Amino acid sequence: MRKNQSQRLPRSELVSERGFTLIEVLVTLVIIGLIISVVGLSLRNDPAAEAHRFATQLKKQMEFSADRAVLKQDTVGLFIEAQGYAFLGYSWRDKRWYPLLNKESLPLELPHAYSLRLGEDVENQVLRDEDGLPVPQLIFLPTGENTAFELFVEELYSDEPPLRIFSDGFSGLRIDRADRLGGQK
Repeated sequence: MRKNQSQRLPRSELVSERGFTLIEVLVTLVIIGLIISVVGLSLRNDPAAEAHRFATQLKKQMEFSADRAVLKQDTVGLFIEAQGYAFLGYSWRDKRWYPLLNKESLPLELPHAYSLRLGEDVENQVLRDEDGLPVPQLIFLPTGENTAFELFVEELYSDEPPLRIFSDGFSGLRIDRADRLGGQK
């Protein structure tokens, strides 16, 4: 039996089942894109948050080096200068430090907005061996101990107090703002 024209759905019901028009989808995508860009710009322009992310990343690299020293029963050092840093391993056979990364990348450069400064308890002098390789100021031992230190991450174009990565040598690494210490800067 054939269906006749009167059994078809009315045109108004067909339109409601078709879904969104191309214009509606494009307008929605533009609105979502604007919201994402506004949120992204607001997060990126917070220098204090960026400095904390950088200090946290550096702290994690230091924790990884400390873990490497324990797991591989190796001694790892961290060389620090104002605009860069380098992780080094110690060869007991050759009695010298060697770069854990390739030699051309020593030291790793800091982002242009930051500077590193060691606390007064650690030797700030930059030393190099007879081959010109840096000698580390901070040491991570295979026993899990490390040099007690304070490392200040200073934001060059900010009035904020510097961030401080520190350790007593036994209980891990921590981060705080130097102003929590009674205004040290």
